[in-house]
Amino acid sequence: MAGDSGRRKIKLFCPSVSKIVEWVAWNDEKLDFRAIAAAFGLEPSTVKLNGHFISRGFDLVATCVTWQSLLTFFSARGLSTGKHEADALLVHGKLSKLGTKRARSDPLEDFACNDLGLIKTKKLKDKCSVGESLISGCNKRKLLSEDSHPLKKLKLNMDDSFGGSGSKTPLKCSFMSDNGLKRTREDDMIASASCKKIR
Repeated sequence: MAGDSGRRKIKLFCPSVSKIVEWVAWNDEKLDFRAIAAAFGLEPSTVKLNGHFISRGFDLVATCVTWQSLLTFFSARGLSTGKHEADALLVHGKLSKLGTKRARSDPLEDFACNDLGLIKTKKLKDKCSVGESLISGCNKRKLLSEDSHPLKKLKLNMDDSFGGSGSKTPLKCSFMSDNGLKRTREDDMIASASCKKIR
């Protein structure tokens, strides 16, 4: 029903969730599909009214259709206009996936969300035993990196075993040689190289 100021109350009914909502809208107001979808738990991009898909922008607001123009269109075709519950506008759309786990979610984040009863952490239960801590048991990257390089592990172990029999003195890296003398300058090296050529 339209008010004197152009405000009207429209009955919206969504069969998929068996819910009816009284919607307050202005005649010249463009349809906000994000708000309509939120009222019924639907995906905003899939919402249809009376079986009609209305074009919408990136902000999920109708590009040019106002409530008044929409209801005039429906009335001319004998479709429901939302004046009362028996004449409610039919709202169809895909149910929203809120509360389901994202494809690339963090196991620690999922564990925190599980306190609210929103997300099941089956993956965590499989990875972590009762005695293990959450971080050490579920650090996927660490587990994968260790398991995917068995040759590298083998090589490190062999180096350790051979290193045990060899000398354990650290390598010296300095500008002084063992005799305490300074290393030869470039000029001396060039001179000695030229002497070898003469011989």
